[in-house]
Order: sequence, then C-alpha cells, then structure tokens
Amino acid sequence: DLSEFTSKRKINYLFVNQSISAASFKDYSNIRYIEFLAEEGKIPSEAFTNCSALESIKVNGTVSLIEPYAFSGCSALSMLDMQYESIVVGRNVFSGCKHIHSLVDLTKITRFGEFAFADTDITNLTLGENVQFVGKSAFAGCSDIDEVVIPFVGCMPHSTQPELGHFGAIFGTEERDNFNV
Repeated sequence: DLSEFTSKRKINYLFVNQSISAASFKDYSNIRYIEFLAEEGKIPSEAFTNCSALESIKVNGTVSLIEPYAFSGCSALSMLDMQYESIVVGRNVFSGCKHIHSLVDLTKITRFGEFAFADTDITNLTLGENVQFVGKSAFAGCSDIDEVVIPFVGCMPHSTQPELGHFGAIFGTEERDNFNV
C-alpha cells in the first residue's frame, strides 16, 4: 500500500505512477508537490483532502476523473497544471483551496460537480464550449472573479429550479449584480 510507505517518511514531492485508494493521503502535512503519471484514469475521493502544505499539482492527460473532495481544504494550493483532453471534476474537489487565483485551462473540463471550486480566490473564469454540466454552486464564494466567459447563461431549459436563473446555478443562489454580461 503506497500510503503506508509514505506515512512513515517526510515526503515533499510525490510522483504517482500507480492507482491509489480513496483518502490515501488525507490530512498528510508534508506533501508540497504532486505529479500524476499513472495510467489510471482517476484521482480518488478524498485522496489528498486537507494536505496543508500542498502547493502544486500536475495532472497529465491520462486522468479523466477527479472524484469528490480529492483536494478539498488544501489551503496552500496555488498552482494547477492540468494537461488533459477532457476531464470531469467532482463535488467539492478544490473547495476551500483559497490560494487558487487563476487556473491554466478550465475549458477542457466537461463536468463541474457541486461546489467544485467553491471558496477559492479564482479571478477569471472561462468555461469551454464542450462543458456539459455545471453543478449547483460550483463557484460559490468566489468573490474575486472579475472576468467570466461562459458559452451559456443560467440553468438548463427544463430545470426544476427556475429560480436559479442566470448565474444562480453556478455561483449559488445569491444575486450577482456586479457581473456585466
């Protein structure tokens, strides 16, 4: 088991070239950099939740799914190098990662889970033409956003929650008067 090996050592840099299980490195306080090299197509749930020293993540093109809470609460995380063709980002994956200011490329993310980037310091938000789903409050609490580019507005045409209208489905149910559309 890979997590048992690293829990006994002060590992600062982690190169993942095999599959790991859910919560493998949860609350691990020494990891500063992670690079995913594995052929495995996912990063499991809570794999790195609350890794307080984690500053940088590099995800290669073989990862197609980041499961819920994978990096939630990684308070030092500031750099995401996401090299992929298309990827699904689950619920709360980067929520609470306050130092994420801008992301290299969100345009290839096809599905954003609920609260996926909630409470981050993202300053610009550009979604791609291939986005299929943006979960409720995916960017809730992101008060520093000053530029938004999205290929659609509001919820789906047959939504059961029409009160979410315009940006409600993306930013939470609060009114967002400060955006110029």
